[in-house]
Amino acid sequence: MYPFFENANDLHRLYQRIGVAAGVLSEDSIERWVEHPELRLGGSIDGEWIDGEHLVDFKTVNQNKFDYLRRSREVRDWFHHAQGHSYMKCTGKSEVLLVYINRNTPKELYELWLPWKDETWAKVEGWIKKVLDAHEERRNFPEEFNWDHCQGCGFYSYNRKMFSQGVIA
Repeated sequence: MYPFFENANDLHRLYQRIGVAAGVLSEDSIERWVEHPELRLGGSIDGEWIDGEHLVDFKTVNQNKFDYLRRSREVRDWFHHAQGHSYMKCTGKSEVLLVYINRNTPKELYELWLPWKDETWAKVEGWIKKVLDAHEERRNFPEEFNWDHCQGCGFYSYNRKMFSQGVIA
């Protein structure tokens, strides 16, 4: 293990800086806030490819998940699909380059393209609408939404930001 990295965010920042220095990531896109106010959805993107057409999202995974990704050559984690599609919806982009970083050996990277799929977005949007309905009716969120995933989703990020700014109550 590499003890000088405090957490996954340190690895993200390292690779963001490398991407900017190499001229492949747009510096002003790093951790840029994006949102879709009608869906109360938002978050900070890891970066945007210099061509302005593609988003980049860094994912830190353990050795087992990293090996599995390399063997399967496909994005299997539903929440990576959901987050990628949320970012694409907020920005109007049609693809996200997912860069997986091996947490055990941070020099190892594996890249997979995540293209927009209407059927995936329909499922994500369905989730968002369930949460919006529960919120507006002052009900508890559906049981399928556990706290770990809620903290990481764009709906939670957007509402936390808007609440802290006094935009919503």
